[in-house]
Amino acid sequence: MNKAAKTAKELKEFYGRTPKTANFAVMSLIVGIIIDKLNEVNLSELPRLRATDRVNSPTEAYANVPDRRLRTAPAATVEGVTNVLDLNIRLLERELKREEIKRRTAAEWRLIERSYIRHADYTLPDFYDDFKTRIERGQATWADYREERRKWRRCENRWCLNVFPVDRDHFKKGEIKARNKHAKFCSSTCRTEHFKALKQYERTAEMYDNPTYLPQSEIDAELELETSINDAISRRELPFEHEHLIALENGSMKVESFAPTDDEVNGEVYECVTYNLNDLTDEEIREKGLEKYAKKRSTVML
Repeated sequence: MNKAAKTAKELKEFYGRTPKTANFAVMSLIVGIIIDKLNEVNLSELPRLRATDRVNSPTEAYANVPDRRLRTAPAATVEGVTNVLDLNIRLLERELKREEIKRRTAAEWRLIERSYIRHADYTLPDFYDDFKTRIERGQATWADYREERRKWRRCENRWCLNVFPVDRDHFKKGEIKARNKHAKFCSSTCRTEHFKALKQYERTAEMYDNPTYLPQSEIDAELELETSINDAISRRELPFEHEHLIALENGSMKVESFAPTDDEVNGEVYECVTYNLNDLTDEEIREKGLEKYAKKRSTVML
């Protein structure tokens, strides 16, 4: 085994999966180590994967390797080394983004929150347009509009733009059900989201420089890199040749024929993170959203 192959296998063994403790400083160090190790060897000594199908030129053989084979390439290949480096650079970019989120200013959070809307079924502009149509048809006046507006209320859920009636005698009777005159939210869903947002604000006050009402799912979505999303999509894409499409259309072939086999699925490497709660600080448990598991652990210990 040459030096390049030995180094490649060592890199795969030590850095081929997400580290137990992953933060920006750790990932910066790991990426630096990998690059230094690769600079010490001659990568041309490593073999490259080739396409198994018939090709017209040597260059085409290297360019047409299926994605599944590239993702599961052996450690001692150029593609295997690339996978290790790519994984750690992605993790480094994710941790850099996590640090940016942690340091985000209050003004930046408010701007993002204003653009996050979950409900807009019947908004104030909708109300205005509908009643204005009645006025233009001679069915009401602007004085009626002001009177009707008092019968409607804006939903207090910060993620909702809806208005809703709190008086049964409103002009949309039969289309929109009136709520109690003391109601603050257009639905029970909005009420739940409102109080979840308040809890999220308190929770993020302990994690970030400036707290936010934004749901944790939206924050986590920012950490999912575009390259990771594209890879997830490509894993589910099925390539079809023209003759295959014809066969599918006439029923002589089924789409299941193109699904990956069990061996192919089991051979893929997925990123999986396992946490030992005993090794995590309270701040790390909160940041990773593991509070409910920590509570279960405490209950069992008692």
